[in-house]
Amino acid sequence: VADCASKVASSEAAAYCLRLLEQGTGGEAAFPVLALLRQLVVHFSQKHMKSICEQLLKILTQGDAYLNDSVMQVFTSLFTGPATNLSVQLNAQLVNALHDCQPSIQDDQ
Repeated sequence: VADCASKVASSEAAAYCLRLLEQGTGGEAAFPVLALLRQLVVHFSQKHMKSICEQLLKILTQGDAYLNDSVMQVFTSLFTGPATNLSVQLNAQLVNALHDCQPSIQDDQ
């Protein structure tokens, strides 16, 4: 029963975070959502991961160095966490997308 409740809670948390990200949360309002994601992302099911990763990548394109740092902390939690909630295909797509997002060597930020 506890495992089922945990899955329901993580699914609701993922849906809530995704809703906030899709609403265009930007600037300072995004930091609490990203902090929450950093702690919970390893518990989310594969069902939510693609949409959440897409929203995180969208934030990276905004060019805000502080938001980018927070997003990269979420990805670090995802890649170093104990759970295997990324499919092999999504993992490969995410690594390729992150490679494409890397800053230029002349970028001073």
